[in-house]
Amino acid sequence: MGALRLPRLLSDGMVLQRDRAARIHGCAAPSATVRLTFSGQFYTAKANAGGAWEITLPPVPAGGPYTLTAEASGEALVVRDILFGDVWVASGQSNMELPMSRVRDLYAADMAAADNPHLRHFWVPRTYNFHGPRDDYPGGVWEAVTPETIPRFFATAYFFADSLYRRYGVPIGLIASAAGGTPVQAWMSREALAPFPAHLAELERCEDERVVNEKIQFDKTREADWYAALNSADAGLRDGFYQTDYDDAAWPSRPLTAPWDDDPALSQNGAFWFRTTFEVPARLAGRPAVLRLGCVRDADTVYVNGQTVGATAYQYPPRIYELPETLLREGTNSIVARVVSIRNTGGFVAGKPYKLIVDGQEISLEHDWKYHVGAFTPALPEPENFEAKPAGLFNAMIAPALPQAIRGVIWYQGESNTGAPWEYDTLFRGLVADWRVRWGQGDFPFLFVQLAGYVTPHIPATQSLWPVLREKQRACLDIPNTAMAVTLDVGEANDLHPLNKREVGRRLALAAFRLAYGEDVEHSGPLARKATRRENNIYVNLSHADGLAARSAPLEVEISGADGVFTSCRADIVGDALVVRGAPAQAASVRYAWADSPAGALLYNAEGLPAAPFLLDIEG
Repeated sequence: MGALRLPRLLSDGMVLQRDRAARIHGCAAPSATVRLTFSGQFYTAKANAGGAWEITLPPVPAGGPYTLTAEASGEALVVRDILFGDVWVASGQSNMELPMSRVRDLYAADMAAADNPHLRHFWVPRTYNFHGPRDDYPGGVWEAVTPETIPRFFATAYFFADSLYRRYGVPIGLIASAAGGTPVQAWMSREALAPFPAHLAELERCEDERVVNEKIQFDKTREADWYAALNSADAGLRDGFYQTDYDDAAWPSRPLTAPWDDDPALSQNGAFWFRTTFEVPARLAGRPAVLRLGCVRDADTVYVNGQTVGATAYQYPPRIYELPETLLREGTNSIVARVVSIRNTGGFVAGKPYKLIVDGQEISLEHDWKYHVGAFTPALPEPENFEAKPAGLFNAMIAPALPQAIRGVIWYQGESNTGAPWEYDTLFRGLVADWRVRWGQGDFPFLFVQLAGYVTPHIPATQSLWPVLREKQRACLDIPNTAMAVTLDVGEANDLHPLNKREVGRRLALAAFRLAYGEDVEHSGPLARKATRRENNIYVNLSHADGLAARSAPLEVEISGADGVFTSCRADIVGDALVVRGAPAQAASVRYAWADSPAGALLYNAEGLPAAPFLLDIEG
């Protein structure tokens, strides 16, 4: 490799922010003269003693494609197919990272027809660094939307970008930088963490590479030993429970998706085997098929007619296993699932699809399956997740993008902070302020997604902190030029990763229409402003409440006294307010939709956007 280099983000197919100066920077031989050719114009710069150089291009309107050539010391680099449009950073954790391939069931037609050279993304590799901001990514390329690339696009970000392109017709570039299972502090710089001593101390611990490497190796060894011991003890692997002709006549049966907690034989950790049979008519024998086995806690290996057809190592992905031709035979066929419960109670998640699809015909698998314990084992302790440590992702996954002008940020994150949500608003404020300072573009639009509805397994509803984190997110709306997409109604109580990402992207796009593009459109669901007492009644005033209505009746809120005990009350809609009539004199606070996954009536405005949950002290 020569001395002349450009960062990976400045590569073929890139999208640069229209109508703003573009910083083209890179490395060359120390003190070399760098010559840049772009759109018939020539620019020069001299590399410093370390070889770094930078040239600023004047603002360019939306359009392209363009070619850029950099030359220095006899070397030349050519960057082709450059577009100018609007660049958005798509960041957060798994619900932002979730790719279109995971939502194929809902959007198969969209994906098959996806073909837009003006929608592009740069997928940032998942990596971390605790030793300061990096100036480049270790990998990544720009890709345009095609049927072949669309499975890799972040689903929420894709639908957001598609909405923008359909409305404005300008190229859209997505810097796709997200990592599942990561808290907000992982995306904050060291400087932004200064007001948070505990997080700063954790960063300082991680700056010792010896500590990090030893812990990673310890966790890997412990996990390998755990699986080796489990596999060695597992009667199912030893005796061939997966074989088609294995005699399971003495095994008990149970509904496939019944909870495991009530069965002493299943409410431990270890390996558990499930078997069933199904009939295949002659016309479907020898045909390729797709096995849908819902979602499984925690890990699984699946066999059809004694042959392994798929395995998944953790609980969240849908189990979609393709069966090759010739595997299915006429008559009786077998499916065997080995489920490994690692550190929680295992099980097959109810409400998900359990079926075999052959030539468009479905064979249901939602019936009683036989089961047997392979082996019990103590739970495998949780490994230390260094991706989730403070500042690591900012340094490695955000900092290299800071030289590039952007239109704004879309952010979907918060699930990993629900264990301790009380400081989320102050952390998030610090992140937004720091990113804005470092990008040097003022208060660019920062659009974020409030947590959807979800019921956390094995945590009693009275102990859940998801509503607290949602309230902390709502409190952040006083940050200038921010908007929040409420997604309570498109969540799935049984899935941390709800599939309806089109609506999430659409709601973020509505916020962009308003904040980034200045359109006079309704971009928010109803937001509670204050609760006041008037004689015997309590009034909750809301903004963004034109056409306020409940999707079902009766509409209920909860009222508490000074004791903090909440009771349900009916609320009437009067204009842009909710009214609780005949409220007790001791009423001190009022809350709405305060649950993991609230049931019952939800409030909407005329735009069809849902109200954000709230908790308010009652004034007066």
